[in-house]
Amino acid sequence: MSMPADTECSARAGRARTWPDEHCTALLALLCAAALAAYVTVSLLKYARLGDGMDLTIFDQAIRSLAHGGPGSTTMKSPGMSVFGDHWHPIIAALVPFYWVWDDPRVLLVVQALCVVWAGWVLGRLARRRVGAGPALAVTAAWLCGIGVQSAVTFDFHEVALGAPLLAHALGAFCRGRWGRFWALAASLLLVKEDMCFLVGGLAIALLVRRRVRAGLALGVLAVTWTAVAVLVVVPRFNPHHVYAYLGSLGTVTVQGVQPAAHPAWYGPLATLGTAAVLLAATGFVAARSALVWGFIGPLAVRAASKNPQHWTAGFHYNLLPMLVLCFAFVDAWPALVERAAALRARGAV
Repeated sequence: MSMPADTECSARAGRARTWPDEHCTALLALLCAAALAAYVTVSLLKYARLGDGMDLTIFDQAIRSLAHGGPGSTTMKSPGMSVFGDHWHPIIAALVPFYWVWDDPRVLLVVQALCVVWAGWVLGRLARRRVGAGPALAVTAAWLCGIGVQSAVTFDFHEVALGAPLLAHALGAFCRGRWGRFWALAASLLLVKEDMCFLVGGLAIALLVRRRVRAGLALGVLAVTWTAVAVLVVVPRFNPHHVYAYLGSLGTVTVQGVQPAAHPAWYGPLATLGTAAVLLAATGFVAARSALVWGFIGPLAVRAASKNPQHWTAGFHYNLLPMLVLCFAFVDAWPALVERAAALRARGAV
């Protein structure tokens, strides 16, 4: 017995609506695998063509030194100087076992690609539960193909990529209301770099907004204390001149090719505001409705005060973690926005 045409069309429409949900995990895995293959390929091709800069060399020398029981020294800053005399990023010690297996700078490029894709997988799995299959795939693609990831992966290696999985799991815990897990993971971000205090401080404000006052205050105090000790004690201890080179003038660096900007004082904040608007626009400004947006505001506010013009732009690696915060903020805010829209429609129908 044949099915009526209108019934058959309805059945096909129903199957079309449920198909993404049924296959979301497989599609998410395929998306992540494609991104991983693409970023590893691009990174290795760039390396083969000698397209990488000094940052890859710095981290390669430092981690090789650590792998052989050394202090993490690099010749790119000063002969025999430990990399911890420039920045405090103890998380790079986690890369030492990889160098025991394959002592090659390409390890760092592969690990960097793995970290950003790992964060995308965590984001996609959470988004599927909170916003549905279609939006989950869209927001994961926005992260994996977005300017934050592309700029970071195509610009050397940086330790901030190692923070992407930690941040993704932390933000996922925030969205699910697992406050203890969130606190521990957010605190662990301080191991990534001393300036993570601004992102972690923003997340502490997000806790305060969610009325987790004691946890928020504790996280904020920890972030400030950790960074103060790192900047005033730890880094000078490893630095041959016993200073933290970036403390005197915020954002000013002395490496070749990066000089303080010759712009009016208002130019940096205005340029950074434009960058923030572009990044927020990628989420349709929905992310601004989540308390997590404070984890985005913190780093961008500090960059606005910087004298380094690289900090004002959407390029380089500086937007990797802020963009991840925005993606999770979108996932956090979207369900409430949908409910509000439904309530307004229901009110209008009445």
